[in-house]
Amino acid sequence: MNMAKAVSLGFLLCSISSAASYILAQGARSSEPEGTIVLSEKHDGSGANCSIAFRSGTYEMSSPALDCKRNKMNFFRLIGVPSAARILFTYDNECYTSGDWFFLVRTYIESVTTKIISIPDEVALAKPGQIISKGVLMVNGAKANPDVANQLGCIRIEKSDLVKP
Repeated sequence: MNMAKAVSLGFLLCSISSAASYILAQGARSSEPEGTIVLSEKHDGSGANCSIAFRSGTYEMSSPALDCKRNKMNFFRLIGVPSAARILFTYDNECYTSGDWFFLVRTYIESVTTKIISIPDEVALAKPGQIISKGVLMVNGAKANPDVANQLGCIRIEKSDLVKP
């Protein structure tokens, strides 16, 4: 093998290695907390309330590991949450979309911090593609029961692995 081919092969292997390291690092970021979702019973933050570190996972409101209360949370606020994250709100305790209702929203601004958003009055009434609040877009949802208030059972967070923090 001549010297030019050896040098070219070396550069190729270095760039493949760098790309693989970058992709693996991005995948690891989805499990790292980045921002917070704050939930509350009332618009002013009174009543039951809790905060969840924003990392990919399923969060049952009745879980003893959380300080959240099932059938109490009606409002949420995002603080420093990354773009392209998906947040599923469900009636079901295990985040299935086959229960009484579910709503899937997505963030579209990097490091988004929102106002307090009402699940029954804003999210439940939004149409797919509608902006709910600056940085939060309605993806889809369904409700078999028109009454959504005081029924949040689970939240599923899916952070994008491809977005740099």
